[in-house]
Amino acid sequence: MLLMLLMGGTACFKSGGPCEEPNFVTNSEVALTVKDASGRYVYAEVAPLYPKDSLKVFTQEGEHLLLLSQLNVIPNSSMRYYEISFGPLYNRWDAASFSREICKNFIVQYRAQERDTLSVCFTSRNTGCGSEFETLKVYHKGRELAQESNTVAAHVTLIKP
Repeated sequence: MLLMLLMGGTACFKSGGPCEEPNFVTNSEVALTVKDASGRYVYAEVAPLYPKDSLKVFTQEGEHLLLLSQLNVIPNSSMRYYEISFGPLYNRWDAASFSREICKNFIVQYRAQERDTLSVCFTSRNTGCGSEFETLKVYHKGRELAQESNTVAAHVTLIKP
């Protein structure tokens, strides 16, 4: 019996196994691409509509979130744009998400007087080695931008009017 327990307990420690790089909802994010109504990338590397450093994201309680940026190539072009990730989506007050869906608002501030709101809804679950969102949905003005399952991240494109 002890041998079975030891063998079963090592599943999370095997190299290359499912737990080599476990997910945790505390490391969750939304990766955001912003375009204007004409399809132009707002945070283009060259001649952006807004400087990426002016972007801020807050929780509905006013807490600043961590922002990370990544350069991606614009399809069919040699130009690049910044995809901005913000998170974490989950915080210590979100434990109820392990038993029911919870929804939160995140304030996206492009400039001092220009804001938008993204709504994020999720249910969480424990995995054998970490945690993840069983469902993760992102909305803008009531329109669903993304619906993901069994992950800790969503990639969305926001069309800014």
